[in-house]
Formats: sequence, structure tokens, C-alpha cells
Amino acid sequence: MACSSDISKIYEQYPDGRTFSFDDETTDSPGAYAEKYREIIHDAGQGLTQGVIEVGGTEMITIRGVHQPAADMILDKGESTTTPILSPSVYMRQVTAQQYSLESLTSPTTLYLQSDILPWVLSLKEAPKYFSNLLWRLNFIEDKDTVSHAILPFEDELSLKYARFGSHKNGYGGTYYLAEEHPELLQESLNPVVPCENTLKLPLSRIHEISLSDAMHNRRSSRDHSTPPAALEDILTLLSLSAQGNPSGTGVRNEPLYRFPYPSGGSLGELRFLVITNRVTLNGDELGKNCFEYQPLSNTTYKHRVGEKALSKLIKLYSNMPGIPPEELQCLIIVLADAAKVAAKYESVAPALIYKHVGAWMQTAYLTALQLPLSVCSLGGGPTDVMQRLFWFEDSPLVPVGEMVCARRTDNVSNSGHNL
Repeated sequence: MACSSDISKIYEQYPDGRTFSFDDETTDSPGAYAEKYREIIHDAGQGLTQGVIEVGGTEMITIRGVHQPAADMILDKGESTTTPILSPSVYMRQVTAQQYSLESLTSPTTLYLQSDILPWVLSLKEAPKYFSNLLWRLNFIEDKDTVSHAILPFEDELSLKYARFGSHKNGYGGTYYLAEEHPELLQESLNPVVPCENTLKLPLSRIHEISLSDAMHNRRSSRDHSTPPAALEDILTLLSLSAQGNPSGTGVRNEPLYRFPYPSGGSLGELRFLVITNRVTLNGDELGKNCFEYQPLSNTTYKHRVGEKALSKLIKLYSNMPGIPPEELQCLIIVLADAAKVAAKYESVAPALIYKHVGAWMQTAYLTALQLPLSVCSLGGGPTDVMQRLFWFEDSPLVPVGEMVCARRTDNVSNSGHNL
């Protein structure tokens, strides 16, 4: 940069424009300065102030979010003298023509840098010592020898950071930020994902009683689909027992809330389930390749008209993940989430909340399967365009967030008196 790299001024600034300059130590009495400093430590630690560092008379660095007082963060911590590099969890984006932000997945603090000092980020070895100290304090840089993992693209990391630390626009939790502009997103929806061919009314299968301790002790993932075909009645019983929702009141915006068999605090009933059959029976007869939808809020199952070619491609894709021959795979359950509905209330915390509910349901499904002649195995991922592949949607509010394969189990689990 053309100007000097020396700090000309450093201070903390409140939203109303009040400032606390670290030069005040020379003008205030020791007692008054100490009192102000204790206050600024508290307020900066709550993210109520922003730290400002001026270089050459120009505001070059702004520290926002939870942080220590700026003057403390530039002090030398005595870290390793090896060459520092940016941590893989750090990413940078352009905010304005002259300003960039530097953020990290592991820190709730954001740095705003003027473009004049970007060379410091790109070549930390040439940066002023106080700038390196600032990044050390924020865990934005690390020793070159300690880095062993790859850097993810900004687009892949952004949602993880916001989901973990909460909203980037409002406070953590139920902000209703998006609901202010789209209140309809919070309304209850019991309609099928697409117009359905017909609705199934099946009685629940008879369950085999087993104690919770024995269910937890005997819970297993099974990829054996060579057994005789599973019954659709048993699969839908599994979903009904593990996922059926019941109204539990309303939220502060009158949005309906639900209680589920799995831990589901804050749930808006956003999950639905597609059941793709390949080797499954109904009333004892082979079903072949079909697509059903289980709606937990109404405990209803719909049958959808989907082309066999699209189903065959999906079955082949998902059977390859657990290593099951496509001709043996019996049933695939795809968990869908109305992500827009959850984001309308919880904003950027929505992804973390949805995946929490999916994980809790999966564990419940594992335990429930032991009461039925079923074995299950959750998968590690899948395509994001399932709705487009099956129903030719260009854009669907429902996104796949979990997958599980299901087959008939031939052995029985008995109560053994096992204690946890």
C-alpha cells in the first residue's frame, strides 16, 4: 500500500457513534480509565461494539462480532515463528468495491478489510506484526506444518458457519426474519408433494414387543437384502410408529407446532418420506417399482405415478452406495424437508435444526424396526435433485436430507433382560 503500515488510531465504537479510544489512558485518571476498560471488555465480548484500526489516518480494519478489545488483539502472543498461513476454515468475500470480509467457521468474529491491505492477507509473511497477531487471536491463521486438510469452497462452508453460530441478520433461534415477508411459509400443509394417484389406508402391522434396553443392545445396520421381500404394511408401520406427528400448540406467530416420537424441539413438521419400492409386497403380492409418500402430520400414505425408468435409475444409484445389488434392493426411504418453512422461522439455523431432526428420527427408526420383521441401514448421502428426477420439478421447496434402505429381517429379537 502507498501509505505507512503503522497504526494511527485504535478504538472501540458503539452503534450510536460513541467511541472508546485506547489513547484515553493518557488523559483519564487511572481509576476512570480502568472502569471504562472493564466496560469495554464486557461489551466487546458481547459483540456490542466494533473494533476499529486506522492506518495512515484511514479506517482499514473493522472487527465485528464477539471479540476482545482491539488493542489487546494486536499484542504479540508469542506464537511459533514458522511461516503462518490462513486456516482452511477461513474464507474471504467482497462486500463492496473497496471492502472485503474475512470469516472463519470456527469464529463468530468477522474482519472487514479495505482493499489497500489485501496484500497482507495474501502474503502474511510481509504483513505488519500487529496484523498477524490479530489473525492469531482469531484463530484465522496457523503454522504451515499443522495444516493437513483441504480448503472447501466458500459456497460449501458458508451455510455451515451460519447454521452453527446462528443468524447473520438477527439473534440466534426463532428470528422469523423471512416470515415477515413470506408469512405463508409457516402455514400448515398436508397436501402431497404432487397430485397423487390414490391414497392408501392400511392397518398397522402387528408389532413384536421388546424392551428398550434390548432394542438398544440389538440395534444394527443391515445391508442384507437377499431375504424374501419386505411387506409395505410393515414399512408404513415403521414410519407411522417412528415419525407420526401430533399437534402440540402454536408458536408466537401462530405457526402450528408438533410432537413426534423422536426428539424434535422446535419442529414445524417439515419432514416427509418418499418410499421407493423395488422388491416389496402389498397384501402378499409383488408391488414392483413404485413410489409412495408418507405424510407424518396426517399419517397418510399417497401413491404417486412415476415412470419406471426414473425409478430404476434412482434404485441403481442408491443401491451402489451400500453395495447392494440393484436387483436385490427391497426398499429405499428418502427423507424430504420443507427447508423454506423452517428457514422462515429459524433463518440460517434451519439446516442444523433439520439435520438434527433427521438424525433423531433415524435412531428412532432403528429401534422401531426391531419390533417389526425389518432391518434398516441409513446411507451417507444422495443426490439433491431427487424431486426433479422423479417428478420433473424445475424447483421444489422439498429437498432430500436423509436416506435409508429397508429390507425384511428373518431373525427375531427377544427380551433377554439385558440391562444398560
